[in-house]
Amino acid sequence: TLLESKQDSIMVCSNLRRAISTSIISFWQRFESNKKENLYMLDCLQELGYGVDSISQSDSSKVAKESSVNKFVKGLNKMVGTPDSATSGQGGKNKKEYKNDEQKIDKMELSQFEQDCDDLNMLNNLKDDVNSQKMRRFYETRLKKLEINTKLAKMSAEDLKKKDKLENRKESDRKIELFMDWVFNDKSNENIRCIVAVGHSHWIRAFFNKYLNDTYHDLKTNKVKN
Repeated sequence: TLLESKQDSIMVCSNLRRAISTSIISFWQRFESNKKENLYMLDCLQELGYGVDSISQSDSSKVAKESSVNKFVKGLNKMVGTPDSATSGQGGKNKKEYKNDEQKIDKMELSQFEQDCDDLNMLNNLKDDVNSQKMRRFYETRLKKLEINTKLAKMSAEDLKKKDKLENRKESDRKIELFMDWVFNDKSNENIRCIVAVGHSHWIRAFFNKYLNDTYHDLKTNKVKN
């Protein structure tokens, strides 16, 4: 089931590039067995923590958009009457164009590293099962962002904040519980029997610590070394 595509199985991964790249390369045999199978990104599989290696492209875009510098520039624009990105007019963009820009930000493309990697370089590995050109096409056509359609996913920010306080939920609890809610309660998974999820070591260790309770297991203390 892992390396063979089936109708009752789905491939998901974190929204961080290293997990996406690992998924495509490691499961290339599976994706080649069914050219119509997609790889779906789930935000809740994103690595735990606030380091630079745990921030996604959409996170950095949101931070930049909401930064104090950006707000300051927008304030100046309003004072001098200069159109900004949210308004139409000469030098500005209308809402439709702005929305398209956000979609472009969310669109993941082949990285420079993947393009230059000797083991993936198309000129040196043209006949290999996977190379940079094949990965480029995969990014363009088969990498999709998955929206969770459950009661928990639809809760407002205010209600989630109350839930966190009431249940003393940490970042790991929020992400893991949302993932499990998607697995068991999202109607899109009614006919799915096998979910292959590619994620990160801290996330996986937190998962087993959460659900193995008092049982001893190496997965609760150890993790794959970087």
